[in-house]
Amino acid sequence: MLKVDFSYIYIVFIVIFSFFIYNYIKLLSYKVKKFFYHLILIRSIVIIILVTLIINPSITFSSVSNKTFDLVIDNSKSMKKHSQNIINNIKEIKDWGQKNKINFNFYIFGNSLRKIFDLDEIDFSDSYTNFSDFVNEYKSNNEVILFSDGLNNHGLTDIDYKNLNSVNIIGYGNQMVSDLDISIEILDTVIYNDSIKVNVLVKKNIENIRVNGSIHLNNNFYKNYSLNDYNLEENSYQEITFTLPINKIDRFNAIYITNNYFESNYLNNSLELFIPANKFSSKKLLLISGSISNNTSYIKKIIKNNLYDYNIDHIYRLNNNLWNKSMNDFNFEDYSLLVFDDFPIYNDDKSIINNFEINNQKIIYFLGPNNYSRNYILDFCNCDYKNIDNLVVNKFGNEYFYKGNYYILPSSEVNHIIQCNNDANISYDNGNTFISKHKNIILFLIPNLKENSYQIDDTSLMLEDLILSVIDNEVYSNNRIFEIFVDTYSVNINTPLDVKIKLYNNKNINDLFLNIYKDNQLYMQFNDLEKKSVDFFSKEIVFYKSGEYVMQAGIKLDNNNIKSNFINIKVNKIDREISVDGINMDFLSVISNNTEGVFYKSINLDEFLENIEISKVNTVNYTKFDLNNLSYLLIVIIILLSLDWYIRNKVGLV
Repeated sequence: MLKVDFSYIYIVFIVIFSFFIYNYIKLLSYKVKKFFYHLILIRSIVIIILVTLIINPSITFSSVSNKTFDLVIDNSKSMKKHSQNIINNIKEIKDWGQKNKINFNFYIFGNSLRKIFDLDEIDFSDSYTNFSDFVNEYKSNNEVILFSDGLNNHGLTDIDYKNLNSVNIIGYGNQMVSDLDISIEILDTVIYNDSIKVNVLVKKNIENIRVNGSIHLNNNFYKNYSLNDYNLEENSYQEITFTLPINKIDRFNAIYITNNYFESNYLNNSLELFIPANKFSSKKLLLISGSISNNTSYIKKIIKNNLYDYNIDHIYRLNNNLWNKSMNDFNFEDYSLLVFDDFPIYNDDKSIINNFEINNQKIIYFLGPNNYSRNYILDFCNCDYKNIDNLVVNKFGNEYFYKGNYYILPSSEVNHIIQCNNDANISYDNGNTFISKHKNIILFLIPNLKENSYQIDDTSLMLEDLILSVIDNEVYSNNRIFEIFVDTYSVNINTPLDVKIKLYNNKNINDLFLNIYKDNQLYMQFNDLEKKSVDFFSKEIVFYKSGEYVMQAGIKLDNNNIKSNFINIKVNKIDREISVDGINMDFLSVISNNTEGVFYKSINLDEFLENIEISKVNTVNYTKFDLNNLSYLLIVIIILLSLDWYIRNKVGLV
């Protein structure tokens, strides 16, 4: 509809200009016969434009449109059993809309919210249902008709409904299911010199469901370590305090809860415990030297200069059973890393070995050339040693390839053979220098460094570089550069797993990626990791097939590819979308009540449609044309006046 504002002053202008036009036509009729009508037309157009510019009328357009509803369909797999019923309901609603002159837009949601233009796109294949994503991503001002069973098993349960107008819900399902949510949060953390005390709160949101489970810890020392049990059978919450030795706490720690119930939200089942660097007590390292040699000072130099995040205690033998400190003053359980330099080499030393063999500590052995025949360490590391009659001459410049680099190692004449039945990926022997790994034990057989000194160019990697690289990868699992963490090592299919990546040195780091392996083959690779902070990344992963998986992250550091630690993940063949059959009426009622909509089950469709307001809404668009700002009209006037002058000159009026 077109509407022009009218004022009586406009009539005055029109009368005045009409008078001028009339006199101009009367005067022109006496003097011109040829081009008479052309001149009249040109002058009339000029005057009409001038009158319009002076009046500058306000022109308003108004339009009336039918009401529009957005039909939003839960496209998750739990809705598939109701697919035919849903399609029939949609057709009935479309017929109802046609009778009442109502338009519809169509959306589906589950993994994400997206608009569709064909009902064939509704296939009920989404792996989970994320209501919080639907609410946050929905940008329309239309009212909503929602088709869902209310099973909200991903995303947040604390949803802000301010983005929505009225949400009218059609619910599907027969058996009632609860909107159970169990969460854990940290209340307090106290760091002492030798321990850390953590106070957490475990709570549930539904009183009449009896829930119990356990609390676990994951870090570089513990994998799925059980801290405590919780019991919410009588109460809705429980405060739990536990204490851990500081040498078993890393800078990054994940604490999580487990239970045997299906929850509506798993994202609050874990918390992250960061220990600030300025409050973090260094881990402890114990170095035991069974004999003092040139190699002892070399080993100690490597440890002090490179294992900088350890407090180091050193015990060394003075003579036979005489030590610089009493062995009874030390408890091996207090140490995260044990380093043995030519120890044990006597029968009496074997009793000490038995003390730490049970405790599963990480151990590094350095065995010098003078003690190969004393094979207590070799036996313990599953290695065989035997003498041979003839000397074996090893040429200088032997190279060992490890983790993408070549290392030049010293060599000399030897009269023995050593063979270890361990990890073939980290095993090397040039007759004089030997590296092997057995469980948590790394064994270095090193030459007499003084006798076998050698000079190479500064760019080459030597024995010391190799030792540090092995320690960095096999002891630290590369976590001095970066490390990956997960809250749990066992998940269900179609259940998101939050993978966290912590950088300990972010200098020149780029191209961060995450690899997933299955059956020793690359299964998936992710490059779109979410940056949480300058040194912290995360990636949410959903597994669609059960089985055993391995995760490993990688980065490019100074043009070199570096891999992180491995994490083994077990994916169980349990799918909440399929295993839970029912309708969460409480959750759907909360949505409709918070948005002033209506909620009915699908069997009451007629009653549902009767209760939806379908009054038409007039959409009025106001547009005022400010002709004074239209410069092209002035150009038109100039052109017309120029043409008028040309014609008048041609007929002799100028």
